Amino acid sequence: MMRKMFRIAFLQCQIVKELPHMNMPLFVNDIKALGCGFECICASRSKLEDLIKYLKKKKFDLIAVDYTFPVVFLNELKDIFSKSKFVIGGNGFLDTFLKSKIDFAVIGAGRQSFLGLVKALKNKSDISMIPNLFFKTKKNNRTFIDYSGKNLNFDLKRELFPYHPFLKWKYIGFTGRDKVVDPPSIIAEFGCAYRSGKLNHYYDNLSKGALSRNDFGAKARKRIMDLFEERMRGGCSFCTCTGTHVFLPIKETIACLMEQIHFLQKTYRFKSFAIVSEYPFRFIEQLIHQMVEENIDIEILAIRSRVDWANKNKRTLLKIVGLAKKNNFMISLQQLGFESFIQNDLDIYNKGYRITENFKAVELIRKLKSIAPGNFQDGGHGFIGISPWITLRDLEKYCESAEHAHFLFDLFNFGNGLVLYDSCLPIYQKLKKDRLLIEHKTDLDCWRFKDKNISRFINDFHNGL
Repeated sequence: MMRKMFRIAFLQCQIVKELPHMNMPLFVNDIKALGCGFECICASRSKLEDLIKYLKKKKFDLIAVDYTFPVVFLNELKDIFSKSKFVIGGNGFLDTFLKSKIDFAVIGAGRQSFLGLVKALKNKSDISMIPNLFFKTKKNNRTFIDYSGKNLNFDLKRELFPYHPFLKWKYIGFTGRDKVVDPPSIIAEFGCAYRSGKLNHYYDNLSKGALSRNDFGAKARKRIMDLFEERMRGGCSFCTCTGTHVFLPIKETIACLMEQIHFLQKTYRFKSFAIVSEYPFRFIEQLIHQMVEENIDIEILAIRSRVDWANKNKRTLLKIVGLAKKNNFMISLQQLGFESFIQNDLDIYNKGYRITENFKAVELIRKLKSIAPGNFQDGGHGFIGISPWITLRDLEKYCESAEHAHFLFDLFNFGNGLVLYDSCLPIYQKLKKDRLLIEHKTDLDCWRFKDKNISRFINDFHNGL
């Protein structure tokens, strides 16, 4: 009797139509080698009902989802496809996993763990020793969350190679007018060097209260408390990035990136690339010289970093924009974390620099645009906006900063971009300590303003009063 093929659905949720995040595409070739069937789908967040209609015609043994799906939707999906197993991963996975009916979650390095899970489910074997894996079990009609107890750290080469990402995904819920315009990611490192930056005095004496509403096994409780302690050692207070900063020496980094570039250009004809590194300045000049030397056809090379690091490396930015001008391609500077244009917010977010760095970065971007309008672009940046602790005095400063923000952001208003993906975040626990946290059973938690007058002012502003 022929054995039924084990089938996997890879699902990603997108606000705008873009290429899939690179982790799942790298898993596809692995599971193909195991003889598994698969489908890869990017779904519009505004048309998730279209995804349900499509999936109802299919049968999958395992459905892999990213953390950007709403918790309520994932629970609905699990109810509809109750015979399928669900697994989640990515930097912001934790609270979505804890609040949903999802069966498994992978924390940190995922390639080996995901492959181990597929093998175990396919062969109906033990999953309890798979590294980096959370799983749910039932005891006396209660659901408990457990963990394998095996931690596998990030290894850049092991996660990336063999490098055969599958990028021909199906798009559901988008219109024919929507075009995929973003370049594919090429990965230079994992994590962020700023994770070693210490938390400031706002985060003194925080309790370890992240686990109060869940039933955990001892190994799961320890792993999550380790995650909380890791976050408390430093970094931006809202950042869900897990693990230490993992990178290679410059020569190896360039070789690693060039292998990715060669594959993406040869297989998919890409001419633009986005470098995944918070500090690309240590290798970016050498990489561009290597790309030019090997006659790589370049249209856009996108880089990202922190505001203060961009200012510190102004000379390098000027050099690479000069190289772009000489070789007729575009440098796109993206995802500088401006977050806010008032100092108190930056301190709450533990950015670790003075507000003057934001203003200097605005002027640096203006300068780069003026000297190379055809070879430099401002590619969009991080902006959280007001914090829950903002005062009326700070709000006045915030309004005054609109001139700088309008230069960088399409929309500048009294909105909030602070998403609480993770109860292990320092800012989450500070909100809890200050009694500003609004907890939800079936969605991510959110917050209220400390000053009620701020709430009234912003509500009136949005109502046009």
